Amino acid sequence: MIPGAVVTSRRARPTIRCLTEDLGFEVPGLDVGMGDIEDGWLDELRRIAPASRQGQKRILAIAQPMVYRLRVGSFRGATWVDEGNGIVWLCAVHRREQDFDDDACAWFAGLHANGRLLPSQDDRLRDRAEAVIRLQRGLTAGLLQLVDDACRTGERSWRLTSAATFRAACLSWLAGGWRRYGAR
Repeated sequence: MIPGAVVTSRRARPTIRCLTEDLGFEVPGLDVGMGDIEDGWLDELRRIAPASRQGQKRILAIAQPMVYRLRVGSFRGATWVDEGNGIVWLCAVHRREQDFDDDACAWFAGLHANGRLLPSQDDRLRDRAEAVIRLQRGLTAGLLQLVDDACRTGERSWRLTSAATFRAACLSWLAGGWRRYGAR
């Protein structure tokens, strides 16, 4: 990555602990991406994700890794950028007390000291499961588009390109019924 370059493809998502304990949501089914949940905190996280770190203050109570502060009203959040996976994680949310940010930062540091701040294996597993669902939906949409194109043009076989080229089975309307063509 080029130093100073703005990454625009980062995804924004909360950790499961933050979603359930801090924001009060239940973990949705896999048909809902955790980064797609409608919430003021997640809206703000999605807004800052492409340029995360820029314009954010570091939480100095946590030496490593670099965790940054996010503000929404009288609440403070802790974010961590997972560059390897292109994710900005919302790790924690806490209400500040009497105009002091230190209490929220101390709470974030306590979570970190107890191994509860950063994404867990469950968070990473959930992210991978959602990726599989996105891939499946993309392939399904591509195959349906192939079928539509084949029916519209009368072609009997098409190639589907997504990550690699696949020979797909097409359904084509012939003689009043569906028949399979080009399956391999």
